[in-house]
Amino acid sequence: MGAKDRNRQYVLDKAKQLFTERGVTGVSMTDVALFADFGVASVYRYFGGKNALVMECAVALWEDKLDRMRVLYDENFDKTGYEQLAFLTRNFTYTVVSDKNFTHFLFTLDAFLISEKITSEDRDKYDDIMLEIYSMFETAYKKGLSDGSVRNVGSFEDFYFAATQSLISLTQKLTMRGNIVSKDKSVDSKIELLINMFTDYVKNK
Repeated sequence: MGAKDRNRQYVLDKAKQLFTERGVTGVSMTDVALFADFGVASVYRYFGGKNALVMECAVALWEDKLDRMRVLYDENFDKTGYEQLAFLTRNFTYTVVSDKNFTHFLFTLDAFLISEKITSEDRDKYDDIMLEIYSMFETAYKKGLSDGSVRNVGSFEDFYFAATQSLISLTQKLTMRGNIVSKDKSVDSKIELLINMFTDYVKNK
């Protein structure tokens, strides 16, 4: 990796730190430049603008989470479809949702995506990650239909987004109230209840 690439990665790492601590909307390109001790012109030269920088940070942050989910998914590949779905739902929560700073980042990212016009080029890698996570759940669901461990819920896409968005939304509210426990403890009882509601709903009893 050359000096330019190292500098670019350094600025990206600093931007991730700022965005997770202060939120996307509360950080400007000048803030990133000052925090990284780089000229703001250099930051623009590396990333083009805030939209591209935000999306690259989002991809990098999700990739860290997705790497863990891939390992867990492979380790549980031989289980029933329902067991895989239940495991994925719980570990989506542990790996993604229970990270307080990341949850705050997602909350502000949603607002940013609504308010800003993000090009398809800037969104491509981010959308690919979202699709890969969805595909893990969908594959488990289809396996469950085949082995009889889950029931037909109609539109699985609707079920998936209701489940994951509800978990994220609840966690965001608890985060703002300061009620989220640290990662080395059990998930908050309210979140655990929601996990059980969704996994019980899909189970073929």
